[in-house]
Amino acid sequence: MSKRAWRGFVVGLAVLTLGSLPGCGPYVTIPRVGPNFGISDPNQLIVRDAMRTSLKAELTENPINGPYSIKLPPDSEAKSYHYVMTGLPGQPLFEGEAAPEGTAAAASLEVIRIHIQNLEGEVDIVRKGDRVTGQGQLITVYLRRAPFNGWVADRVRAWSSMVEPERAVQ
Repeated sequence: MSKRAWRGFVVGLAVLTLGSLPGCGPYVTIPRVGPNFGISDPNQLIVRDAMRTSLKAELTENPINGPYSIKLPPDSEAKSYHYVMTGLPGQPLFEGEAAPEGTAAAASLEVIRIHIQNLEGEVDIVRKGDRVTGQGQLITVYLRRAPFNGWVADRVRAWSSMVEPERAVQ
């Protein structure tokens, strides 16, 4: 092996090693908490993947019969809605979108909090409409990042207390 090839090998190995250290992963908090240095943009690919995986896990564990509406965090763009809704089971609708004629949205799912640190994440969702009226049920989806596979839902937890989405984040 030539000196140049050996140097390239060592540099490549160093980059892989440093990239796998726990402190070198992404840090996301939505909504933004104080003057943190983490990502707080819901339109980033890592955030959209986490939201889609979480919603899919909740809908797989607790399906909704009929159309349902999706609400993502503030500042989410249309491209994020399209990305997240692709692959969700059932009939997802944008928040405020009219349901097909003769039907009504059975429920709504609102993503209210996302926390990602390195290879682990949590997404809080408020589910309203199909289980209880008025208030919603808080759902937390625990995620882990699988190499080459993106996010995988480890556990879906439905909390026993009911919440109003506007107050759930405080």
